[in-house]
Amino acid sequence: MKGIDNHITSSYGNYLSLLKRLVSINTVYSNKKGIIKALKFCKQEFEQQLQEYRFYFDQTQNLIGISKKINPSRPIVYLSSHIDTVHAEKKEWHKQFDPFHPYEDAKTIVGRGVNDDKAGVAYQLLLAHLLAAYYPRTSNILFTISSREEQGGISAQEIGTQLGNQLPLGSKTYLITLENNIKTTTPPTLYINYGENGAFGMEVIGQLETLKKFLYNDINLWNPTSIIPVPDKSNIQWEMFEQIGGHAATVRREGNLIYQFLTTKFSNNQLIKAGSPQGVSNVPKIVYKTKTLKATKHKAIFDLRTMKHIDNLIDELNKHRINYKFVKKIDNGYSIKKQLLNDEIYQKMKKIQANSLQLRFEINPGSTDTGKIYSCINTEIKKSFIPITMGPGSRSQKDLIPPRMTHGVNETYVKKAGLEGIRFITKLLAEMNFIKN
Repeated sequence: MKGIDNHITSSYGNYLSLLKRLVSINTVYSNKKGIIKALKFCKQEFEQQLQEYRFYFDQTQNLIGISKKINPSRPIVYLSSHIDTVHAEKKEWHKQFDPFHPYEDAKTIVGRGVNDDKAGVAYQLLLAHLLAAYYPRTSNILFTISSREEQGGISAQEIGTQLGNQLPLGSKTYLITLENNIKTTTPPTLYINYGENGAFGMEVIGQLETLKKFLYNDINLWNPTSIIPVPDKSNIQWEMFEQIGGHAATVRREGNLIYQFLTTKFSNNQLIKAGSPQGVSNVPKIVYKTKTLKATKHKAIFDLRTMKHIDNLIDELNKHRINYKFVKKIDNGYSIKKQLLNDEIYQKMKKIQANSLQLRFEINPGSTDTGKIYSCINTEIKKSFIPITMGPGSRSQKDLIPPRMTHGVNETYVKKAGLEGIRFITKLLAEMNFIKN
C-alpha cells in the first residue's frame, strides 16, 4: 500500500487543481449549460487518460465510462458522483468568498459544490490519471457522473434502470457513491452509509394559523425550508433575522427560525419570507418578518427524511385537511447493514483502517444517488449488489467563524481530511483487487 500512498501524495496537487476547475463552472441544477460544460470537461479528461475505456452520455446526460476489457465473470465496482449543485447567493456568503470563484488557502478550498459533489467528481478524474500512469490492467472499475441529483435524481434512476441491461453486472456488483462523507474531527471521520432515508418535499398554501396548527399536530417532523406571502410583497419594509441554515436533513427543526416563527405566538397580520421554493432541501440563512394590514396566505415548502412510504405519508397528511402537494418524492429508504457486515468489502475496510482516519457506519440521514439507483433494480440483482456511500467531500463545519455549510453558505473542502478519505477509498479498491498494475 506504500506505492498507493506515494502515488496519491504526488498527485494530490493535480486533484486540487481539478477540483478548483470544476468549482469554477456554475452547475447549479437550473443551469443546464453549465452542467453540460462541466460534463464535457470530465469526458475530455477521462478520454485523455483511459483509452481502453468507452465514455458516452446516456439518455439523461449521465457520463458513463466502461472498460473495453471488462470481465463480468468477476466482481465489478461502479463509482458514482454528481455534477449538479444546489443554489448559491453571493450576497449571503462571507465577503471574502464567491460561490463560483474558488477561494484557496493552505488548508481549504471554498466554493459551491466543492464538497457536494465535485470532490467526488474530481476523485474519479484523479483515479483515471492514477490508472493510466500506474495501474493499466484495471478493467472492472466503471465510472458514472450523474447530471441531476439535487432535484429528485431522475438521472440516477436511469442508471439503476440500465443495470443488467446497457450497464453490465459482475459476479458481484458494488456501488460506491462518492459524496461529502468526511467529518473534520481529529483525526478525520469517514462516515460509510449502508442505507438512507427517503426524501420528500411538500408545498402547503394557507394562512399562518393553518401552518402553525399543522406543525403542532405533525408527527413526522416536516422541516420548513422556504416561505413567501401569496402574493409576494417585496415592496414593503422587512425586519431581517439570521441563522446558520444548511441541509434540511441535518438542521434541527426546533433550531430553524422559520419553524420558530410559525409556532410561536403571532398576530394574524404577520408576514414571513425566507428561502427559495426551488431549494427544497435548504434551510435558508436569512429569514424576514414584518406586519401588514390584514391576514395573508403564505406558500411554504417543507422537507422530510423518513423510512415511511409515500402512501403512509398521504394518509397522515389527509388528516390535517391542508392544501398540499408534493414537490419532491424520493420514496426509497433502505438499509443493507446485515448484507454489508457479512461481505468481504467490510472486512477489507477494517483491515486497511489507519490511525489517521476514523470509520463510522450509519444510515445516511439524507438521500443520495445511491438510494435512487438501488430503488430501480430488481430483487434478484439486489442479492449480489452492495451499494454504499462514502466520499472525500467535507461535511458542514458549523462551529467555525464564519460557518462553513455544505448545503448552505461558505461551502468548504478541508484538504487534509479529504486526502485521508482519498487514500482510504483508493486502498480499498486495491485491496478488493479492482486496481491492477
